[in-house]
Amino acid sequence: MSLVSPQYGLHPLQGHYQKVAFLTKGVAKYGDEATEIARRLGLSRFFSGEIAEEAIEKGLRSFSEDSFRENLRRLTGKAVEEIGDLEAHHVLPQEFIEKFQRAGLDIHDPTFGAWVDKNLHRHWSSDYNREWRRFFDQFDRTDTAPSPEQILEFARGLAREYRFDVHFTLD
Repeated sequence: MSLVSPQYGLHPLQGHYQKVAFLTKGVAKYGDEATEIARRLGLSRFFSGEIAEEAIEKGLRSFSEDSFRENLRRLTGKAVEEIGDLEAHHVLPQEFIEKFQRAGLDIHDPTFGAWVDKNLHRHWSSDYNREWRRFFDQFDRTDTAPSPEQILEFARGLAREYRFDVHFTLD
């Protein structure tokens, strides 16, 4: 199972937003040659020229709490007018940022964001976080940590339960 962001073509465990900046500049300047260089460096699994170009076209900002909403808007192609009553939901809740970071996942990556109705979001967010707390508690009890795959599978299940779309794939 690989964890490939369809927007970037990079594995989220590899500090992908830094590679996006580096590799997308290479694609913009060198085109297919940059893709070949990435392949030779063993990055072909984490890099796709076409997808990296898409990240440039979308004009994503650095990943942070402050830029999350705007990056999600750009990633999803929503107009500002379309998101008036929507909130940018962190699929990977901020409350557990340290646990996600240990797994190599950046919660401020808009790939791990979703648009949700603001009233519904405020209604279920505490229950949503409680589900995550239970998820992590089962690992804490055994002094283990979940794999990135386990985290993202759980996130996908919660997205189905809470009825919002996710922007990452599990292959």
